Amino acid sequence: MPSPEQPPQPEQPPQHVNIFRRLGQVVTEGIADIRDSNHKLTMAGIAALTVGLQTVDRLRGAAIVVPAVALPVLENTPPAVSPLLFAATAGATFAGMQTAVGAATTEALHRFPRGVAATGKNFSGLVNVMNEALPGIEPRAPEQGEPSRARRIGNHIMTRIFRGNTVLGLGSVAYVTSTTLKGMPKNETHKLNVNASVDGGAAVGAVGLVLGASTVWLSEIWPQVGEPITNVATDMRFYYGLAALSIASNYAPKLLRRRGGEPA
Repeated sequence: MPSPEQPPQPEQPPQHVNIFRRLGQVVTEGIADIRDSNHKLTMAGIAALTVGLQTVDRLRGAAIVVPAVALPVLENTPPAVSPLLFAATAGATFAGMQTAVGAATTEALHRFPRGVAATGKNFSGLVNVMNEALPGIEPRAPEQGEPSRARRIGNHIMTRIFRGNTVLGLGSVAYVTSTTLKGMPKNETHKLNVNASVDGGAAVGAVGLVLGASTVWLSEIWPQVGEPITNVATDMRFYYGLAALSIASNYAPKLLRRRGGEPA
């Protein structure tokens, strides 16, 4: 017996049309947040300042500010200690900047609940992946059996190293935005932002120590080694690659366990 004909399926719009439609819904809800507020001009100003702040941060403004603050320390302190002081200054400056940018972004996002909800709904897949992939948000892939105390400490240290490298390349805003869209309470997001910024500052300090030592010490006694290290340490592409490697190292075990039928 012939099967009944299936009704024609409606033609699906191209993927880019869906994306623009989703973005339009996010913008509409964000505008509704402003319209519903009793302080519309303030809300509009917050939105504009947040966009400006994110633009500067995405352009890696820290790559300009941190050297401007730290290089005079390297140049004007005794060579015996200048790399250490340079590293400490660079790390503290970066951590302070990221803490401030992340805190401002957190406060701004929580003033736009409808826009945040629309973003989380329309881009839920991306939000879920980011929360799983960014080191230090969700637990690392579980191990077989109960890990020893030393193993737990080691895992904690590695997580913070991976998180620091990620913040070094992407900034703490990646953590603030993804967790806020996922529904993390504001106080918990602020706490995560501080921890991530400190980890990023430690990563910058480590890079600063290598850069300062290669500039002050190695370049004098072993220039064929010191100069290549300096070239790598001043190339922003190196830090983007380091962030990508940290994210992949955190996300790949979870993905493999899920494909193997184990809980991620």
